[in-house]
Amino acid sequence: MDGGYNGKFDPPLTVLASEYWYRQGSTTFQEEPYAGHIVDLIGETNVIWGSDYPHLDGVWPDSGEIILQTLGSLEPKVLKNITCANAVNRYRMGH
Repeated sequence: MDGGYNGKFDPPLTVLASEYWYRQGSTTFQEEPYAGHIVDLIGETNVIWGSDYPHLDGVWPDSGEIILQTLGSLEPKVLKNITCANAVNRYRMGH
């Protein structure tokens, strides 16, 4: 990302493209087997798990099982961030 965008804008970016991502970007997922393995690359505060409840393509009522399968290897603090705190912070809920 940084190499691809370096020098491509006028005026130029004031920080690396990846810095914009880590500061302002988010990605969501619902059922991705490798999500827990790539959190460090994406940034633990940039990942948000979503159930898509009550839509038919959601994973409810198996949400807990899906979370354990995809994120069960993560530290409890990181797991809480991804399943709760990141959305609260990103969308300024409860502030």
